[in-house]
Amino acid sequence: DEVEKRIVALLNGPSESPFGNPIPALDRLGVSQALTQADMVSFATAATIAETKMTLRRIAEYAQHVHTLELLDQAGISIGTDVLVTRTNDEVAISSSGGTARISLKEAAHLYGTVLAS
Repeated sequence: DEVEKRIVALLNGPSESPFGNPIPALDRLGVSQALTQADMVSFATAATIAETKMTLRRIAEYAQHVHTLELLDQAGISIGTDVLVTRTNDEVAISSSGGTARISLKEAAHLYGTVLAS
């Protein structure tokens, strides 16, 4: 436990991976999670409601493959980016100031974010 506590201190107490996923067992080291799954909604769910302004917070493992990550990167979208999420047929369009990524509804179910006030 002491080695783990020193590593956490050296890394300034991270609570999430670079993809926004929670790092397991940090609570026993005294690190709390910033956001929980309950605080977020999937992009697929948000897109079925209406055009929705969101902040990308998490890319679940299912969606962490090269094709999806490249599409997001080409559109200037990464964890923490504010985006506009809309549904077009069987795709979800995720737009930022850097462009638009179009991904399948199935993949969008594995991207999570927080809804921004209109």
